[in-house]
Amino acid sequence: MDEIKFLGENINVIITNPIGSMREKEVYPINYGYIIDNDKRIMTYILGVYEPLRAFTGKCIGIIKKINSDNKLIVTNNRFYTDAQIASLIEFIEKDDNYLLIRNNFINDGLMDLAENLNNCYNEEISKLKKSLTKIIVNNVKDIEIIESLLDGFLNIPTVESERLYNFLCDYLDSINKESAKFYKLEYKNMWG
Repeated sequence: MDEIKFLGENINVIITNPIGSMREKEVYPINYGYIIDNDKRIMTYILGVYEPLRAFTGKCIGIIKKINSDNKLIVTNNRFYTDAQIASLIEFIEKDDNYLLIRNNFINDGLMDLAENLNNCYNEEISKLKKSLTKIIVNNVKDIEIIESLLDGFLNIPTVESERLYNFLCDYLDSINKESAKFYKLEYKNMWG
């Protein structure tokens, strides 16, 4: 299977059937075209761009390995797609489900990027929550609603640091309102075990 060399690579696609064009009384929901490799056309699905195109350059994230026909490529604009999302987007042509979707570490790289972005968001959120926590402790705030709202914020961020700060704030709340602290300790246990 020569197409394997395209996985994770940027490739230039010539569009033959732009989004909105017709195929046997069906409208193309995505752009569809081909690349040329050793004088051979390899048909290609374009995901992530939802306007008619004439050409497209993007990353190959998968190969549709067909049993009784030529293989096809899946190319995207660097967006992550699950196998189920890909299957849903190409089912207008691949109706028989008689194919194998081949992917590589590009997907893992995409997941790592996603995890890093989430971690950065969490770090920013934790930083904001820490500032609020510092104000509460320094100013000896006794307003239970403010403390509870801060606890809700920490509860939704699954990191070790947020867990530590959550427990610290629960202990602080315990000195003000034992019943509320007990509730939040139970919430934490239910959410994170």
